[in-house]
Amino acid sequence: MPKTPQQRVEPEDFQAVGMMLRENLLSLMRVLRGQVELGEGVKAPRGADFKEWSEVILNELCPGEANKELRSAMKAMADKTWGLVNWVTHDRDASRSSTLIAAQSCSTLRGHFTTLLFRDRMD
Repeated sequence: MPKTPQQRVEPEDFQAVGMMLRENLLSLMRVLRGQVELGEGVKAPRGADFKEWSEVILNELCPGEANKELRSAMKAMADKTWGLVNWVTHDRDASRSSTLIAAQSCSTLRGHFTTLLFRDRMD
C-alpha cells in the first residue's frame, strides 16, 4: 500500500533529528563542563567543540594508567557518535535506521558519561 503524503518521511526529516541530536550532545557537554573541574594547566576548549571537550573531560574522569582502556574506549565512542550524528544531519542518504542508531548512540554515550560522573557514589 503506498504511503500518503502525510506518512512519507523526507531526508530533511532525518536531518532535523540529526540537528536535535547534535544539540543534545552539545548540551551534555555544557552540563559536564559545569560538573567536572579541570586540572591545573588544562586549557579549556572553545565552547561548542564537542570532540575537544570530550577529550578534556574524559582525561579528568578517567585519569591515569589504570583507566587507559576505559578512557580510550570512551573517547572513541564520543568521536564516533559525534561523527554519526553529523552525518545524519548533513547527508541526504540518512535513513530511518541510521537515524535511530544515531539516537541510540547518543543515549548510550549520555549514560556512560553519567556513570563516570557519579561512579564514586556507585563504587
